[in-house]
Amino acid sequence: MLLSDVLNQVDPPLPVATPTGSPTSRGASEGVDEDNFLDSDELPNTQSLSRAGRKRQRTEDYTQYAVTTARNVKLRKDDEVKVVRFSELSSPEQRITIYAQNMATLKLLEMLHPPEAAYVIPESLDGYLEWFSYASLLAPDCIRYVQDDGPTNIILNILVRNPSWGVTSEVKNDTKKFGILKTRTRRLLTQRRSSMKTIMVISMGFVKEGNNWVQNPDAPVDDIVGLVEKLIHDRKGTPKKEIKLTVGILARFAFLRSVLLNCLKDPTVAGEEYWKRVDAKLRGYRDEKLDNATLTKRFLDDLITDVAKYGGKDRAESIDDSTFVLEDLD
Repeated sequence: MLLSDVLNQVDPPLPVATPTGSPTSRGASEGVDEDNFLDSDELPNTQSLSRAGRKRQRTEDYTQYAVTTARNVKLRKDDEVKVVRFSELSSPEQRITIYAQNMATLKLLEMLHPPEAAYVIPESLDGYLEWFSYASLLAPDCIRYVQDDGPTNIILNILVRNPSWGVTSEVKNDTKKFGILKTRTRRLLTQRRSSMKTIMVISMGFVKEGNNWVQNPDAPVDDIVGLVEKLIHDRKGTPKKEIKLTVGILARFAFLRSVLLNCLKDPTVAGEEYWKRVDAKLRGYRDEKLDNATLTKRFLDDLITDVAKYGGKDRAESIDDSTFVLEDLD
């Protein structure tokens, strides 16, 4: 019988006569040890209770049924006696007994199988997660920002290839631990995207009014070099490698800023929708199967347009035309 069945069963009809006082006081008057009634691993002694039962003029006797049932399941003689004694208890007494025994069983299970301690990411490993979440979104060859887990898998793959940083084979093969790492990486990327977006919005002369961004002609703007410098310096912890300004990064953020400006002008776009639009545009480029020269030209066109709008031509032209890619991060 399930505990829920016992707790929800309908009590038998009340007997004609009942003893005065509570079950506790009755037990005390009949010699039952009140303090050990529920703590004992034995069922309560029912000699006194059976006398009370006779006073209640019990209409049904389950003794024979209890004996038959105990023998059907091949219980030992002493356990058979316990079943018989249990059958002599009233319905409330049976519930209390079962509840107490279930409590004792749960305590025993907790002792035998203590809850597993939650995995805590080591501080040094968390530092790598912080840095790669920052650096991967600055990389000019980032192919997606939110869809299909964004750069999450790329970051975790880099860490797996470098087990000395903390993602050992034991951590990698433990589903729970690796899941915690993945969740932490996703959260860091979400925070980084939010920070990047805010810096880009402000760089175009927008100010916050209530819950909306409004373009203010008197607000200062950043040229593309100034914008990327702020993004590079917006980091936590010790950098694993210095990220330098390159034409590739400038062109990528000129592209990101142009998509963001169009989104800000569209009142239907909000939150993560911006990053989804960026991913859709990048996916469109991939679907066109453009060669590297054509793709580079598209991003450079965005850079030329950005410089014409926000200035900084001389500064942009002085930047090294080399670049870095995600694979350079490790």
